[in-house]
Amino acid sequence: MTPEQYDALLLSQGGVCPICGKPLPFPADVDHDHMTGRARGLLCHRCNLTLGLVHDDLKLLQALADYLVSG
Repeated sequence: MTPEQYDALLLSQGGVCPICGKPLPFPADVDHDHMTGRARGLLCHRCNLTLGLVHDDLKLLQALADYLVSG
């Protein structure tokens, strides 16, 4: 990703993490699809780490959300 692409993505996201909505630090983590390598967006480190820990597994993420709701 070029600096210009990074800046454009940051601007398009309004300077915030699209998951948690908090202002992005500099530099923000560039989230990417591990299968295609395509950049998906800029994330704060916490949200990027969370996606990495669950390996982008939607079923696991849903199970985590269900657990929190039931608990």
